[in-house]
Amino acid sequence: MNHHFKSLLSVGALALGSMSVHATPLSDAEVLANWQPEADFITNYNTANWVSSPYGVHSGGNVFGALVSDFVTTGDFQFTAQLTASGDNDYMGLVFGWQDMDNTYALGWGGGGVGVYNGITLYQESLGVKTLLDDYDVFWRSGASYDFSVGLSGSTLFYSVVDAGSLVYQGQLSGVAPINGRVGFSVASQSAYFVFDQASYLTGASAVPVPAVFLLLLTGAGMGWLAGRWKRQ
Repeated sequence: MNHHFKSLLSVGALALGSMSVHATPLSDAEVLANWQPEADFITNYNTANWVSSPYGVHSGGNVFGALVSDFVTTGDFQFTAQLTASGDNDYMGLVFGWQDMDNTYALGWGGGGVGVYNGITLYQESLGVKTLLDDYDVFWRSGASYDFSVGLSGSTLFYSVVDAGSLVYQGQLSGVAPINGRVGFSVASQSAYFVFDQASYLTGASAVPVPAVFLLLLTGAGMGWLAGRWKRQ
């Protein structure tokens, strides 16, 4: 199943100059064949049954679990995916810098039924201890497709959530240590769809093997973050 790029403008700038990216398509079939099912970020349960659907990779019901990549990001990177919740009011999100279920980062969104994980949250988990880095009190809408994006440029971590081209939330953290690990998706007691449309790696970063990459531009000074969305046909 093909993913069709509708529009994307991501402009991040820290006076880094011109950098190139590499591009190779990655299908749902490849994700399902090669990515690894793991325990979810919140509860460490793994009951998901990841399957392909007309709307993206599906969690297989109102379940718990994560699906993490067969490649590792090191250095600067950007990982973007479209997430859509189907009913209920629990948790969906991205994991990145994933080394195991006790050592990862997570950009997630709770829909009202997951207590302290409600709203948009950015967590770092180290040796099983979760540390909240940022949060924003807003709930998602069932059936709405949101573009989640995380990226590291030098020691600055960027993250955002976009709804149909309108920014829901964005943030950045400075002084972040290198984030090496796998990327992926996580759900907790939630039915959700994921469309993996972009993982961008700047020249100098290492990813083996390198997955799907679309366009990423880094220019100028200061920071801008503009996002669009994709559609599936």
